[in-house]
Amino acid sequence: MSASSKSSPNKKVQQLLLDIQNGDASKVIKAIKALEAHGNTSALEPLINYWKNVTDPSLDRELGEFFAALKDTDSRHPIMKMLEEDEDTEFRIKLLTAIWNCKVDYSDYLAEFVQIAADGTFMETLECLTIIENLDGPFEEEQFFESQIALKSYLDQRENGDDQKAQLMSEIAVIIKDLESNDIDF
Repeated sequence: MSASSKSSPNKKVQQLLLDIQNGDASKVIKAIKALEAHGNTSALEPLINYWKNVTDPSLDRELGEFFAALKDTDSRHPIMKMLEEDEDTEFRIKLLTAIWNCKVDYSDYLAEFVQIAADGTFMETLECLTIIENLDGPFEEEQFFESQIALKSYLDQRENGDDQKAQLMSEIAVIIKDLESNDIDF
């Protein structure tokens, strides 16, 4: 997606979104490719909503590649908004996978990823761990504080028998501690 075009949808983007909603698989793939070159962030929310309902494996793969190829930092907000609002675990895993595959820095969302890991399934936690491991920072002190609250809440509410997720959450706690100690200004 073009970094120079920001928010208002132009006629070309509107037509491409219509092609995606109404087209067959080959037309949809062409429209997705065109959005990579001509799209703007206004196309992301409708595209995310479309992806949520895709059943065709080739379209699903194409959309996953599209979101993983995003480079514009403005793309973070609609993706994080969908992660916070959507309750479909399988779709959330797709979004998390796209996030850790993309080149956009999500360091501003450290606490949100810890919260998603704490509240989510084992697979969501695994995806969040991978994302958190790859965050570059810098981080705000508030992010560490909110992350610690989410970790403590997880420990307080943890169910027995969830040992695999507990192991991942322990790894996240260690990473947060390391990030915090490395992020302190001397």
